[in-house]
Amino acid sequence: RIVLIGSAEVLRRAARLTGVDLPVVPVSSPEEAASVRGIAVIDPGAEPGAAFEIGRSAAESGRAAKAWIDLAERLSRDGRLDGWIMAPVDTGSM
Repeated sequence: RIVLIGSAEVLRRAARLTGVDLPVVPVSSPEEAASVRGIAVIDPGAEPGAAFEIGRSAAESGRAAKAWIDLAERLSRDGRLDGWIMAPVDTGSM
């Protein structure tokens, strides 16, 4: 099973901007992701905010990315993820 940890709303925005039909399905756990058709997203609520601009550094975005990384590490330590990878992160925002 594959699950994305991040902002479901930002993923939806990116899909709309690129014209991609992407079914984004919020889930509360990696286990719930197994039955999802589409992109299962654990969205812990660490939103980068409505003012988030794609391609622009912001401390708010860095804080959200840190929260998502912390959650992935915690789920891995608890044996609920087999592993995780991180997409490109703007280190300037962290």
